[in-house]
Amino acid sequence: MTLPKSWMLPSLVPEDITLDSPCGQIHLEMVEVLDEAAAEMDQEESNRVGVRPNVLTKLLCRDTASGKPAVVQMYVQIPLTGTEWLPPSQRAPQAVAVVPLRARRCSDTPGKLRDIHCDHAPALIGSVQTTQGPGGWVSGRYVLYIALTTVCEERGGMVPLSTGVVGKGAVLCNAAGRERASSCGV
Repeated sequence: MTLPKSWMLPSLVPEDITLDSPCGQIHLEMVEVLDEAAAEMDQEESNRVGVRPNVLTKLLCRDTASGKPAVVQMYVQIPLTGTEWLPPSQRAPQAVAVVPLRARRCSDTPGKLRDIHCDHAPALIGSVQTTQGPGGWVSGRYVLYIALTTVCEERGGMVPLSTGVVGKGAVLCNAAGRERASSCGV
């Protein structure tokens, strides 16, 4: 039986994810990994599409002050296919400073949905961009964390709206706190 590949490295998720937000810094702790979607490619494909391989890992987190849930989308540059197990010094030249378009769209979408008065829009809590250390996949390149609010379905399950899928009847978890959620995120 072959285990599924994961790009999640413990060195990429600090105990405390500190985000910059309009209300100051917000501290989140990871609860669990929800999903992972990698855009793996070799050098030829990377050159053709004009982007480096990257992975989006969705994390369920909790605000350390309030305990409220948040979904963090973590974007990380990963090595070109076939170079994963080369020494870090040989993977480092693959590094680029450009964050993928899908990450920029994730960051922009909540504001665009809010602008058109969408009731089912997640609020952007905050974001921070750091770099991978020597234990990362591509040392010195980006790790981008984008935190969004979550919503509750009628049956009580949590749905990260950043997926673009909205179930019938989905509402913000704390309707009374909607104004705060849209301005501060939590």
